[in-house]
Amino acid sequence: MNKCHFLGKVTEDPEVYLENGVPVVNFEIELEEFRKDSNGEKRRCVTYIGLEAWHTAATTIEKYAPSGSIVAIEGVARNTDCGDTYFRVTNFKILNQ
Repeated sequence: MNKCHFLGKVTEDPEVYLENGVPVVNFEIELEEFRKDSNGEKRRCVTYIGLEAWHTAATTIEKYAPSGSIVAIEGVARNTDCGDTYFRVTNFKILNQ
């Protein structure tokens, strides 16, 4: 099964481009978690995830999810030809409209 869920903050304003006439947006979200370090102190840890959305999802994300927006993302992991991993958005919700 290839299904991933993320809750994070959009890092930059998404910008749509056309690929073979189809709207596409590549954007990044910041995932935040808190862990205790070896001294038992709570530390903030941040991970950045690259995402891709197509069709009306792309235009909706560009229009309603500017930098700083909190989004819930459902997606699938994909590999590029170079072997890098990214996530294709299959469903999403913008939480702070």
